[in-house]
Amino acid sequence: MLKTKGGLSAKKRNQLIFYIAIIALPILQTLVFYVYVNFNSFLLAFQEYDVAARGYKFVGFATIEKVFTLEHSVFRNFDFWLVIKNTAINWGVGFIFTIIPSVFFAYYVYKNHVGSGAFKVILYMPHIIPHLVFIIIYKYYMNDFLSTLGIVPIGFWTKNVEWERFYYLFCSWMFGFGTGVLVYSGAMASISDSVIESAQLDGITPAKELVYIVLPMIWGTFVTMLVSSLVSFFTNDGNGSAFKGAQFNPQLQTIGYFMYSGTVNGGMGAYPVLSAFGLLVTAIAVPVTMLTRHLLTKYGPRTE
Repeated sequence: MLKTKGGLSAKKRNQLIFYIAIIALPILQTLVFYVYVNFNSFLLAFQEYDVAARGYKFVGFATIEKVFTLEHSVFRNFDFWLVIKNTAINWGVGFIFTIIPSVFFAYYVYKNHVGSGAFKVILYMPHIIPHLVFIIIYKYYMNDFLSTLGIVPIGFWTKNVEWERFYYLFCSWMFGFGTGVLVYSGAMASISDSVIESAQLDGITPAKELVYIVLPMIWGTFVTMLVSSLVSFFTNDGNGSAFKGAQFNPQLQTIGYFMYSGTVNGGMGAYPVLSAFGLLVTAIAVPVTMLTRHLLTKYGPRTE
């Protein structure tokens, strides 16, 4: 076998080149968009923008103090408790109507009941097309639905804040429900058929099969999905940016949308304050998420 001067054979060298070519882009993407961006955001939390020098300078914890006192202009229309309330509603509705129902419907698909194959395709369709395209289609069909009922769609959803909230939450539900069903049904498909057949020979009912066999065996997947939703608690903008850009109804803004709109509208001077705000949010989210994962893992159902 031919070898290079360094001792590698031509085959090994080609394999090494192929391996480097495959992992180079993901590594570069991680270094730039995760390591660099997050490190730079961390540094910004201790800086402020100097207009005269047209650059940032370190000011220690002064920027973080502005977050606690809400003194910066980016907090001009910021209602803390309203934002927390909207964020909690968005997450709660997602948990109650998306995460939990996804488990039950995934079980229906897993058991191959009527229409299960079609449901897999239908539920995955929103993820085939880009999110913004899905939003446009959603707007069109919702307005068409109102026209069918004899209602003029222009301004209907925005004339009442709760109707507008429903409009956005329903879109989030449509997009998120399919993901949960596909993930859970995939996890259920890995359950050994012999386990299910043995339980059925003992006369187990479908409800007990779900609770005592299926749920414990997919508990790891359920915990992962729940923890992921907790992580998104502070970043989910409720589709506000997709629907309205930076002109979303302030009565419906969440923590995630506040940071988005502040970045778009606040200018260079807002970046340090938003970075400090994000740093404090992270300091809250990390322990809560880790504690939740620990408790769910420790006290959740077991397969023994």
